[in-house]
Amino acid sequence: EKFPDKKLLKSERFPFLGKNLELKFEKTLLKSSFFTRSETHLHLHLPEGLWEEASEEDLEQFWPGLMSFYKREAENLISDRIKIWSEQMNLRPNTVRFRNQKSRWGSCSSRGSISINWRLIGAPLEVIDYILVHELSHLKHMNHSKDFWSLVKEHYPHYQESEKWLDDNHAALDFLLTKQDKFFKNS
Repeated sequence: EKFPDKKLLKSERFPFLGKNLELKFEKTLLKSSFFTRSETHLHLHLPEGLWEEASEEDLEQFWPGLMSFYKREAENLISDRIKIWSEQMNLRPNTVRFRNQKSRWGSCSSRGSISINWRLIGAPLEVIDYILVHELSHLKHMNHSKDFWSLVKEHYPHYQESEKWLDDNHAALDFLLTKQDKFFKNS
């Protein structure tokens, strides 16, 4: 109830880096639609033919494009952030993968591979950074021992605030997960 289903309608708000960006439609001369963002808006660029006559049902077809936009933005930003934190912590993963998991924000394998849930792009940057520090810390401590938490706290002293944000707001980031499930069931 706190986080109702999202619809691709003018003025709907979508979480992005902790802000709620308002959806705005833009006309494009290109033949296909695409998404961009500004500081305050998420922009759905629609070809001229769809510009004025797109119904709510017609707009549903653009969810895969929105998911691709979010995933691309997440991969770019999180890749940059993980380089910064890897350097600062002197801990480097062998690989970084992006997934859309239902119940995990990140994981680290014993082989040094880190997986990050790309839906984190909806969370504030400090929450993303906490997840990255958490997973990088697993490269040194493959458990949640006292030493592990000391390492997390050394690099991210206020990590509990980020955990609380995730506890309180994780459902706000589920809108892409639900639409993905619905899209793949129907296709």
